[in-house]
Amino acid sequence: MKAYARIYIYIVAVWIALILALKPWYGVEEDSYTAAHTAYLAYESDTYQLSRLPGHPIFEYALRYTWSVRDIFWPFLIGIGLFVSAIFTKRVFEKYCDDKFKGILLAGLFLTPATAIALGETMEYTLALGTLTMSWYYGDSKRWFLAALLLAISAGLRLPNLVFGLPLFFMIWLGRDWKQAVAFAISSFLLTGLFYYPVWNEYGLAFFDTYDLLYPPLLKVLYKGTVGTWGILGSFGLLIAIAGLNIKNAIKWLREPSQFPYAIALAFSLGLFLFLPEKSVFLLPFTILLGATVLRFSKKAFAYIGFGLMLINPLFLGTDLVDDLRGIPESRADVVVSAGSQQMGIQLFLPNPQLKAENKVETTLFLASEIGQIQEPTLVITGWWFPFLQMHYLENENPKLPEGVEFVYYADAETIQKAISEGKSILFTPEAEVYNEQRYGHDLVSRYGNPLLKAYP
Repeated sequence: MKAYARIYIYIVAVWIALILALKPWYGVEEDSYTAAHTAYLAYESDTYQLSRLPGHPIFEYALRYTWSVRDIFWPFLIGIGLFVSAIFTKRVFEKYCDDKFKGILLAGLFLTPATAIALGETMEYTLALGTLTMSWYYGDSKRWFLAALLLAISAGLRLPNLVFGLPLFFMIWLGRDWKQAVAFAISSFLLTGLFYYPVWNEYGLAFFDTYDLLYPPLLKVLYKGTVGTWGILGSFGLLIAIAGLNIKNAIKWLREPSQFPYAIALAFSLGLFLFLPEKSVFLLPFTILLGATVLRFSKKAFAYIGFGLMLINPLFLGTDLVDDLRGIPESRADVVVSAGSQQMGIQLFLPNPQLKAENKVETTLFLASEIGQIQEPTLVITGWWFPFLQMHYLENENPKLPEGVEFVYYADAETIQKAISEGKSILFTPEAEVYNEQRYGHDLVSRYGNPLLKAYP
């Protein structure tokens, strides 16, 4: 193995190992805990269980069949997904850029807050990205069946990735082999259908749906797409590299008919994020496509400085939401700035990318402790803490769930009225009453319920 390749691999491997070593429990997002609890239900019942719409069958099966070795295998699975992404991104990059030092700097694309988030969750993000990157590599290498198989696996992990079949189709077609392009299209669709058969068999076409979510405020979208994805240093570094672009060469390259698939992929990857910009990880395919292109065409001095900043991105200026329950505690932030209705904390030096996850674990234990003190029949509306509490009661003996206490995600009007008629008290976790009203269109929780944490504003 050449020295430059070894350096690249070491950088990425150390980053992956560091994040996985710091990762507490199953991650930050409730979807991670839902995936874990669904894996338990599927393992115990020996049936397919849908973790969330529109279904992620390959990932759901992987978690189900490795439930008994989850502490070791799940982090390995998440880590190998990002490692494969980095390896095959470099392989594609080296086909078009022979600057060995730029090949090392490419590692900066995988040392971002977005990749830290992807590694920190028990989700399909890294595996879907890795198989998509492999599919792109094999499509570019005119190995259409491997490209189709890996695209189908990527779609089986994360259905929206199937849209990248169109630029891959044109890539193979423009390679002057329309028969292989058609064979690729048919194979990728058939294989994806095969992977989704368990979901369709269980839920019918109803699986092809998602939850209705409000579009985030513009300020949140801007944050998620910039600092939330690249980091402060990473965003600054990207701007420096863009400032040094060799515009003439870049435009000439983009005008080549063979780059049409790349343009489609770039537009699709950005569009998938803008369609529902809830998480920075949704932008990962775009960051790799854009970042690798900017690195390739940026003049050496600008590229070296800009992507050099990305390499030291993890060491300085980490940002996250400040919230004593579901963000980072204000006491752990070196600088706090207002961002709309929320506050953003900045850790100046050696930021802990898993601090938010650690705080959520502590909050879960705190909520379980408060629930453990309830001494009368009660219905607790838990909101986004529901899967956290599910996994707590599944894996921990204490604090126990008291007899007569039921906790639910959210509750419709009939459930609330039934609980009241049975003489149960209604309690809710912070903000659960607000989101329950948004979900079901009634204010019974706020009218008849009381906060579980009375000291919380």
